[in-house]
Amino acid sequence: MHITPEWLRERNNDGCGTPNKHPFWDSVTFEIIGVWKIFEKDGVWYGYKTTQNAWAHFTDRADAIRMASAKQTDVWA
Repeated sequence: MHITPEWLRERNNDGCGTPNKHPFWDSVTFEIIGVWKIFEKDGVWYGYKTTQNAWAHFTDRADAIRMASAKQTDVWA
């Protein structure tokens, strides 16, 4: 079971989202893959979908890259 860390709870509850210039991004080293930023924090891999302020966690870096590289579906199309 994955327990949501306080920093992620704070990010999810921020009504302004997490824009590129948000101080959070200075606290992690991330890779940009398509519309995703993937990064490791406290031993867990996370992804942030920049187009929807959506967060996800992954089992490892390869899992994060696989998901971020997958063809994106536009649910509004």
